[in-house]
Amino acid sequence: MTLDAKFSDGRPDPEFMAAATSADYRRALSEFGLDMAALDALSQTDDVGAFDEIGRQKGAGKMHHLDWDSQFFGVGSARIEGLYFADDDPDPYQTRSSVIDALLREADAAGDRFLNCRISAGDAHLSKALEDKGFQLFDVLNIYVTKLDDTASTVGSPPEDALDILEQCLDGMEWGRIYQDPNIEHSLAEKFYRDTSAWILSQDCHVTIAKVDGRKVGFAIGVVDQDTSKIMGRRHGILWLIAVDPEHRGKGIGGGLLQKFMSEFSTKMDLLEIGTQITNLPANRMYVKAGCRLLTEAHTYHRWAEPVPE
Repeated sequence: MTLDAKFSDGRPDPEFMAAATSADYRRALSEFGLDMAALDALSQTDDVGAFDEIGRQKGAGKMHHLDWDSQFFGVGSARIEGLYFADDDPDPYQTRSSVIDALLREADAAGDRFLNCRISAGDAHLSKALEDKGFQLFDVLNIYVTKLDDTASTVGSPPEDALDILEQCLDGMEWGRIYQDPNIEHSLAEKFYRDTSAWILSQDCHVTIAKVDGRKVGFAIGVVDQDTSKIMGRRHGILWLIAVDPEHRGKGIGGGLLQKFMSEFSTKMDLLEIGTQITNLPANRMYVKAGCRLLTEAHTYHRWAEPVPE
């Protein structure tokens, strides 16, 4: 069966969506009320569709340009998202390959040279299609979700408190997709997380500080996912980063900090989502001990059309 991939006008047709599954790891949140189709409809980007010879849609996807990443890395950057594929497709690999081909053509036309894509670990056909198109797997995440009960007596700390200790807490950090990508120098990866954290701290976020003998030794930063909250009808937040000064690691401070953060964040959020590398055993143990539920696994891919600047 011949497939062609092209841009379509607006959202994929309802008949296709009724027989399609999202390839996004967030589809696991459906049990909490998340409608992936409604969430993706908030995006302003166009859809790419793969169609068979009689015009039936088999797959869809979007390319979302990333202003922050483009400015930081000095090359056009974008994220592939909104990927859906028909459940009854007789050739799922070919459909995924066709959609990725069309998205790569769009990225090339737009001048985007650094692409990333985070998908459900369960879509083996999509993983192979991405790898065959030059994408490399650099991050495998465990995704935890926990319900928050509003029991806090305090409301958090000023963002500048985290800025005060940002440098020392990020020292020695080695987890995350940016650190794992050999195209990105370690010093540049450090700067990425430092600058991104500083930017998040300048926005609407929640900060919890850990102290030892009055000295600030760690922080946790939570952000509100407005779009997901709107669709779910529940306040959904994400733990952006939790970090402890290297001098104080391995002393149980992180676990106490997490508990305090969840208690404080519960004044703003009903659900908390946490992603951490499957190889980060201390973090995984901490989240399990805190009662967080392991919901799903996500894979993040990178593709460079040219080397990252020094």
